[in-house]
Amino acid sequence: MENDLMKKNKKLELFKELINSDYKTRTLNSYADVQYRMNKILKDIGFVDKEILDIGCGKGLASIYLALNGAKNVIGIEPMLEGSSENSLYTFEKNIKEMELANCKAENATFQDFSAKPESFDIILSINSINHLNETLCAMIHNNEKAREYYLSQMKKAYGLIRPGGVFIIADCSCHNLFSQLSKIGIRNPMAPSIDWSIHQSPKTWHKVLLSAGFSKSSHWWHVPYRLSGFERLLSNPTAAWLTTSYFVIHAYK
Repeated sequence: MENDLMKKNKKLELFKELINSDYKTRTLNSYADVQYRMNKILKDIGFVDKEILDIGCGKGLASIYLALNGAKNVIGIEPMLEGSSENSLYTFEKNIKEMELANCKAENATFQDFSAKPESFDIILSINSINHLNETLCAMIHNNEKAREYYLSQMKKAYGLIRPGGVFIIADCSCHNLFSQLSKIGIRNPMAPSIDWSIHQSPKTWHKVLLSAGFSKSSHWWHVPYRLSGFERLLSNPTAAWLTTSYFVIHAYK
């Protein structure tokens, strides 16, 4: 038992080092930040001993965190870019190997191409990736039948992969906020200057698609960034979200 604890602590320390190298961004620079984000995204969903699929996992930050902290198995899927030597999937695979995580797997795939047996997962995550399933169609989901049917088919696929009682978690920015309007005159959000708001959708839109796909209930809340977490009670509401990044988390249950 003590040996297992020492191994886990060693892996945790290595993960903290990797956050400062492979995963550090202008808005993320500590394990405490990662832990805060994951706790807020998962909320009351227990992930220990669970089978998890992480869609569009990037460099595998969430996947590694979950695998390191008790998930039974985590599969992170991310398409590898042809001809690229600096690819997110390479980093993910390297870090799995370096940390010796037998319960974490990186797979070169899009969600559209990914296949698994029905009801294979307790939790499916889509963190900052739902719009990237097809950015063009995501932008047209309100007024294009093809776009609606496409996203409905992807939600149905997720529904089929989730076990009864399981949950599909979507975290993303809404297209409805102050900066989506200001961007039309060239003013960018200082916290997220590179976002193209036109390819994002509101929680209300995703709720409709999720419920049409068969999920029994779907709810959301507004996420407050770690650096503003001391003001969470004041900022975790639609008005404050509209004034900042309008970042939301949806839990849809099977």
